[in-house]
Formats: sequence, C-alpha cells, structure tokens
Amino acid sequence: MAISLLQDTLQTATQANQVQPNSIDVATVQMLLSDVYVSQKRYDEAVAIYDEVAKTNKQDFRPVVGKAMVLKQQGKLEEAKPLFTKAAELAPAKYKDQINQMASANPVPSAAPGGAAPGSTLPSPPPAVQPSPAPAN
Repeated sequence: MAISLLQDTLQTATQANQVQPNSIDVATVQMLLSDVYVSQKRYDEAVAIYDEVAKTNKQDFRPVVGKAMVLKQQGKLEEAKPLFTKAAELAPAKYKDQINQMASANPVPSAAPGGAAPGSTLPSPPPAVQPSPAPAN
C-alpha cells in the first residue's frame, strides 16, 4: 500500500509541480520509497532509487548515507566506507558525528530495530504533498 501510494505520488509530481511549484518534494518522496524498500529487504530497488536521488541532488547527503547503510547491512563494508565518507562531507555539521558513528558501528542486522530504515535516523524534510482542496458544491 505504501509503495503504490508513493509511486503514484511520484507519477503525478511533475504535473502537480507545474500547477503549484514545489508542491511535491520529489527527492523526499523517493527517499521514503527507498526506505520502504529497505524495510522489505528489497535492497536492489532501494539502492537504485538512492542512486537516482544522488544523481539529481548532488549536494544531498541522505541518499548517499542511505545507500551506505544498505551496503553495510549486506556486509559490503568496503563498498560502504567511501559512501559514509562522502555523506559526512556533504552533511551539515550537526549530522557528521552521527554519520561517522554509523560508519564505525558493527553491521546492522538485516531488519533494523523497530523496522526503521537505514536512513530514517537522519532528518528528512516533511513531504511537501498537499491535499487537494475539497470541491465546492
């Protein structure tokens, strides 16, 4: 259900943003979708979205650290290390220590505690999806 809702939001985002600029923060919706995929252990799909977000939002540390966490969960520590470094470089100062702690912590079990997705401990701006006004009668 969550996946289809997020996918539908992404499909309508371009049109919605043309009507009302910045009404949908596409990168944030994509990050939420990738977090859902991670929670379902659909790592390849999550990584593909993290890569897409990172490509279009080169200064956003969230997709970089999200991908690093997925790789770490999969035991791919050598692939994850440079991504943690890059994420720490991109992140605002107040998140650098947290990212460095994630990088140095023991590998996370496949299911993160509490069902949280890897990037979910980092800030994510609230989605800018605004409800449509009720039709006037």
